[in-house]
Amino acid sequence: MSVWSDPEVLALVERFVPCADETWRLQRGDDPECTFFRRMADQGHYRGKGGTRQGIYVASPSGRLLASLNSLSADKVAATLEQGLAAWDALPDSERWLPADAEIDASHRWERSCPRGGLVLVSDCRDLPVDLDPSAPRASKTNRDHAWFTRDEVVRAFPGPFTEGHEFELSAAFVTRLARFHVVDNVIGQTLPFAEQEVAGAWMRARVESVHGDVVRLSLMGATRSVADGEWRLGENDWTPRRPWPRGIVSNLRGSATWNTVERRFVAFDLVALATRWGRSQFNGRHGAEDTSCLGIVFSLAPDTPARCVPPGFVDVYDADWIEQPATLAEGRRADQDSPAR
Repeated sequence: MSVWSDPEVLALVERFVPCADETWRLQRGDDPECTFFRRMADQGHYRGKGGTRQGIYVASPSGRLLASLNSLSADKVAATLEQGLAAWDALPDSERWLPADAEIDASHRWERSCPRGGLVLVSDCRDLPVDLDPSAPRASKTNRDHAWFTRDEVVRAFPGPFTEGHEFELSAAFVTRLARFHVVDNVIGQTLPFAEQEVAGAWMRARVESVHGDVVRLSLMGATRSVADGEWRLGENDWTPRRPWPRGIVSNLRGSATWNTVERRFVAFDLVALATRWGRSQFNGRHGAEDTSCLGIVFSLAPDTPARCVPPGFVDVYDADWIEQPATLAEGRRADQDSPAR
């Protein structure tokens, strides 16, 4: 029996309020939320300032560290929860809570730009057998991301008309965003996005299969090809690699979607990318430039829960003016725009 199905462990977990966040911002930012986190995390398993703060922390609302570790072992995590709970039970009530006048609000969070009323897709990526044999053993590692599109972008991407049998091309902007940021090899770890000029080909076509009142059912097909010679073409930012990383990916896309013409939104969206990738990038865990393999990416409609607003991995270089940028980043970009052309 898995440790996480043990009734005692389930009862233990119910005594916690779980939350998750991206440590890259928390360990580098200077707003009150980031400094509050670091005061707690600097006492944890890394025992000091600087470097990554990835891991699992048990903390009081007041910011008191109770226990921490960085492990994928369910048994070790359960033991850490028990340790943290014991420390909580021993903590005086006066040290458990934040003062009423505490200021820990974030000055910026990417989630605030989540396109409400638009299209939010969940992408799940997994390695596949080279010959795509469905009976072959499944790879255990997967990765998840989100893709964001505003309602206006969706309406421009799917122009119609929505009459049965009609076929139309999706907008280049919609497909190019998928190709640059989401048809990528992030199965094992963080990868790099593609610059627009590195998308050698990307297209999608929709066919209206049926119309029943306000409900339109579409079939989708397309393909992408993105190739990077290793030179970094997205400017100086958090993604800038330390050296060139030649890599590429080609994919075939197939799917279906259901569109509500009155509400102007998708009520279902399922798209599969079967891809061949080669090369590697800075942190994505592949072996070398000659490494090649097959992978599959499934895009589906994000459920209507707070988790749908977890931002895309490359949101800071999404090239979308509707995404709120941190003040320091926005000022840097304005300075770049005002500088003489180089």
